[in-house]
This record gives sequence, C-alpha cells and structure tokens, in this order.
Amino acid sequence: MSLERLKIAKEVEKEHVQLNKQMSELKTIIFGEVEEEGFAEWRLHFLWKLRDFKNALLKHFDLEEEGGFMREVLKAAPQEANKVESLMLEHEEMIASIDTVLEGLKALDAVDRVKLNHIKNDINQLVLELGAHENKENHLMQVAYYRDFGYPA
Repeated sequence: MSLERLKIAKEVEKEHVQLNKQMSELKTIIFGEVEEEGFAEWRLHFLWKLRDFKNALLKHFDLEEEGGFMREVLKAAPQEANKVESLMLEHEEMIASIDTVLEGLKALDAVDRVKLNHIKNDINQLVLELGAHENKENHLMQVAYYRDFGYPA
C-alpha cells in the first residue's frame, strides 16, 4: 500500500473511532432520564452535542470525499465506482437523518415521552447506519488496497 493510501486509511480509521465515541455520548444523553424540571437545559445540551456530532461527521465526509479516500479507492479499484457512489449517497442520508432529529428536538417545548422515544429510535437507527456504513468503507478499503499485494479481492 502506498504511503498516501496508508495515511488516508489511518486518518479515516482514527476519525471512525472519534465518531463512535461521540455517538456513544449522544446515546448516553438521550437514553438517560429526562425530567420535566430541567428539560430546557437538557434539550439545549443535547442539541449542542448533536450539532457537534453533525459537524464532525460533515468534516469526516469531507475527508473521505475531498481528502483522497474515495479518489484513492477508485484509483486502486475503478470497478468499485458504484459502491463509492452508494457510500457518498449514504453520507447525504445520514446528515438528513440528523437534521430530522434536530428539527424534532427543537419542536419539543416540554417532555413528551412519545416524541422522545421517536427521537431515541432515530438516534439508535443512526448509530446502526453509521456502523454499517463504516463496515462497508472498511470492506471497500480492503478490496481496493489489498490488490496492491496480489491478494484476491
């Protein structure tokens, strides 16, 4: 594997670890007890954490799309273009999912267990989607980069 590919792969992996840490923090907040008293402060705290996560995710997607990951994968394995395109579409879908959660959270003026459960489900689904997405990226990286060493894809 070239030094450039190795550098990109390590950076992507490092960011995956950071994103997973942030997702864990979000789950801890949303799955904790939410009381009527202090709800406004809780909601603001969660909104800020979710916005921080969205920003980190956007930067991560920039790294993948503009920072060389996707380009390097396509250079090494041009036959994987459809998978790369699919991953990029998933980027847009995940950001849209976060925006939906943000809108739902901002619309809450008080504790509403039904709406909070819906938000919890959305966050949980996002965690699952992000994990599946990372697995696809890792597999794609292996398929593309292992060709350099003559291993079957």
